[in-house]
Amino acid sequence: KLHVIIHSLPESKGTSVEDKKADDKGEVLSILNDVLNLDVQTENIMRLGKNIENREKARPVRFSVENFEGKRKVLDASRRLKNHEKYSSIFLTPDLTPKQRKQAFELREEKRMRERNGESGLMIRKGRIVKQQERQQQHDHPYTSSGARGRSDRREPSSPVGGGRGSVFRE
Repeated sequence: KLHVIIHSLPESKGTSVEDKKADDKGEVLSILNDVLNLDVQTENIMRLGKNIENREKARPVRFSVENFEGKRKVLDASRRLKNHEKYSSIFLTPDLTPKQRKQAFELREEKRMRERNGESGLMIRKGRIVKQQERQQQHDHPYTSSGARGRSDRREPSSPVGGGRGSVFRE
């Protein structure tokens, strides 16, 4: 629940294992503290997978945060990396089980297929593919400050006996 994965972070050129671990730790802390301006405590920073010479893709880096709120902060702020000069190719994801990764992959594949068949404005939200709403539609919510649409002008009685808030009706 508290693990975050960093993808595409280049591997260290250090010679010893300790040097590589120190470089990875420095990069992760630089991303979180300097680039994203987060004050999050991390631990267990490690590369996943076997270290193979002349590897084409960099191995992912996994780290832990101290609480779920810290994880949410990190994942929410990670969008800002795409505009950063050095870290624009890096992305952060939650640590998923193999089953969750498979489900996410299948959702992305279905979304791609539907977009190839002509559908547009699709997004993946909460494990489902949904249509993206226009910005104008989002602003026409009945409870916006533009008016009292959707609300009744009738006031409830202040006493709970008369059917106001907190009253209990018995039949």
